[in-house]
Amino acid sequence: SVVVLARSDVGNAWQNIQRLPGGRTLPGLVVVRWESALFFGNAQGFADQLKAILEATDEPVNWVVLDAEATAYADFTGTSTLLDLISYLHDREIVFVVAEPNGRLREVLQVSGVESGMGAGHVYPSVDEAAKAYLTAHPQVAPAQPETPKTGPES
Repeated sequence: SVVVLARSDVGNAWQNIQRLPGGRTLPGLVVVRWESALFFGNAQGFADQLKAILEATDEPVNWVVLDAEATAYADFTGTSTLLDLISYLHDREIVFVVAEPNGRLREVLQVSGVESGMGAGHVYPSVDEAAKAYLTAHPQVAPAQPETPKTGPES
């Protein structure tokens, strides 16, 4: 099934948000993991589950990141479903990106046209890199930085 992820400060990892109550997310960014190959037997289920997650989200979604670390491969049906999903998301002005694809999956995404369908530069080596790119594109959602205490004669 599709699992929504949040960032943990412990181990600098992205983990299942249901198992990580204190996990951090960014407004407008949905990070998901599909822990299977994407093939004829499950591709539509992936797309349907992701759409349901997006429809249940209270705030507007700008980007969806697929953490592909656990997705070893995609067949023709899987890539066709991804292309349809990307079109569905683009119609809603949502950017779809992939993080951490293995070499085989990356080749399939390139050959099938999925990578070009996502748009240039939308494959990242890690979820953290994808999140950094999201923050660059949407700086208004960056977490507030704590104020630095003032030192010197005025303090």
